[in-house]
Amino acid sequence: METKEETNQTEALKGPRNRKLTVVVDAAALYYLPPTEPNVDAHTALTRDDGFENRFGDRNKSFETEVYLNYKMKWDIEAADKNGVDKDFRVQLHSVYHNPVSGNPNFFDSELILSKDNGKTVEATVVNAPILPDLEENYTIYFRITYSNISRYFPLDPKLKINPPHSK
Repeated sequence: METKEETNQTEALKGPRNRKLTVVVDAAALYYLPPTEPNVDAHTALTRDDGFENRFGDRNKSFETEVYLNYKMKWDIEAADKNGVDKDFRVQLHSVYHNPVSGNPNFFDSELILSKDNGKTVEATVVNAPILPDLEENYTIYFRITYSNISRYFPLDPKLKINPPHSK
């Protein structure tokens, strides 16, 4: 696994592109716990399209994905053990919400981006970001775990960072 610094260097070499973040949920365990940050951190993992990951127990708040102006950001979700302990639990993305606080620009057209495909993915195009180096967006992914037709909702709070265009 690459370090954060190695990954950032690799990112710069790949150039602008669509990005994807997969949320992996230990659904059978998390379903029964309160939706607190430590519980969500302990029972979720994040994996970017470049293979960089945040494992179960790592702080999701410090996980960052570089995005590019006019390119798509896609979030998807899956159960950690869909054929084992998680097989009776359904995980779905509900929405991605921009946290509108001072100094936190919205990178998208809307503050609330809803899932449009029955909770499999949420997708948006990065359009409203000022071009400033090291600019981060604080946003929250809301997902649900359903068991026996009863859903419980959980927040997940990673970061997005604009990769400024390179001068030619």
